Amino acid sequence: MKSRFSYYGLALLMFLSFSSQIFANELKIIPKSGSGLFQRDLTGIKVTLDGASVYSGILDDEGLVKSSTGKSINIKPGDYTLSFTLDGYKPAKFEVIIPKTPEGLPILTVSREISLIKLPPPPVEERGPAPRFKSFMEDEEFWGYVMVILLLLIAVLVIVLLFILMRRRSLYMGGAAAAKDKPKLKASKTKSKAPPAEYDDGPIASKEQRFTGKRFGKYLVTKTIARGGMAYVLEAEFEKGGGTQKAALKIPYENYQEDKEFVNRFNQEAELGDILFHENIIQLYEYGKAETGTKFIAMEYVDGTDLRKLIEKEGILEPERSAKIVMDVAKALDYAHSQNPPVYHRDIKPENVMFKDKKGQSPAILTDFGIATQGGTMGTGKALIGTALYSCPDAAKGHPVSPGYDIYSLGVVFYELLTGEVPFSGPDFYTIMRRHEEVEPKPPREINPDVPEELEEIVLKMMEKDPKKRYKKVKELLVTLRDYLNR
Repeated sequence: MKSRFSYYGLALLMFLSFSSQIFANELKIIPKSGSGLFQRDLTGIKVTLDGASVYSGILDDEGLVKSSTGKSINIKPGDYTLSFTLDGYKPAKFEVIIPKTPEGLPILTVSREISLIKLPPPPVEERGPAPRFKSFMEDEEFWGYVMVILLLLIAVLVIVLLFILMRRRSLYMGGAAAAKDKPKLKASKTKSKAPPAEYDDGPIASKEQRFTGKRFGKYLVTKTIARGGMAYVLEAEFEKGGGTQKAALKIPYENYQEDKEFVNRFNQEAELGDILFHENIIQLYEYGKAETGTKFIAMEYVDGTDLRKLIEKEGILEPERSAKIVMDVAKALDYAHSQNPPVYHRDIKPENVMFKDKKGQSPAILTDFGIATQGGTMGTGKALIGTALYSCPDAAKGHPVSPGYDIYSLGVVFYELLTGEVPFSGPDFYTIMRRHEEVEPKPPREINPDVPEELEEIVLKMMEKDPKKRYKKVKELLVTLRDYLNR
């Protein structure tokens, strides 16, 4: 019997202990009637209770002190100092007494009415009387500024005029010399047969039809296709197999015809054309000189479009289509890199990728090996630095050229096809190159969520800063792209 009462006593003690944990106190802060405050003014403010214990919380819609997670705070009995800050009012402190919860009762809510003191509005800065307006005709300092500005404008105008004159002289120097040496023709009253077409170096370089009807070797120019940074691109015809076939002629501007650095580059492009025969590389027919000594390169005529025009027309391309275009260019690079010694293109960009049709559905063709190099040398001269937007950071660091150089540039093109924008841009060449070296590209899926994860991984690996982390050879990239397209 005694043992049974012991069990009952132990159970009662456990119940009372449990009860003391579930019976607790809550604090409710409400605005005092007539204080100008509303309950919504207090909602969400942070409060602190400092006393036997320290509590901090946030007032909910009803004014109850809750934790930051919205749970009720059980406050131990005792005397506390309640403090908080409300915008537009003086910091508040109130004494709060939390009584002991009577045994056997549920949670006791203690309410405390408050009234706050409003802060006075900030003083308005007094301004003195407005200063007397001084006529600009009397202001010597004003006329001093005007004179400085006029002098600067005159200096800029003189510099611009000198630049234009020097530029025109550089462009037309060859034409003026040729015109001077040209014999004058006597006028004839009878209608005579026109003399055979020949190259004219005259100062009419800006006219579209300046080359039409001119002959360069066996090639007869039919029209001007484009004017590049250093050379004209012309459409021409030549006889082959009893018929007529089209060709594209590349002719350097007059001021580059005798430029040693450019001529070396031009010769190199022609020499590489003699050893590169691949379906994804433009075919070079001939490197020659006209009777006037004008150098030219004749190459395969592609009457389609280039990748730059395709991007401008269509914007972001479909992932599979982008992968196929990059794969075509990669095939061309894999072939060029496999030569002995290897040929590295070094100027991969959308302008140098062409298609035989206007919609860009045919296989991509890689063009312009003007700054390509054989082996691992960087080449020399400012003309060989490539295009900054697509240039590999290895170039800025002076590393020998390797397959990773072209892989990185092709990765930038791939990035643009998938996102519609290049990863790095800037006001000048050196700013862009520094970003290529130091800044990590934004993942393509953050710009275009439709980019598949597999392609994002491929692009980011192609654009790794460390060459050792990129694909070691283009063939590895080709295998990865084939796996993606055949999945």
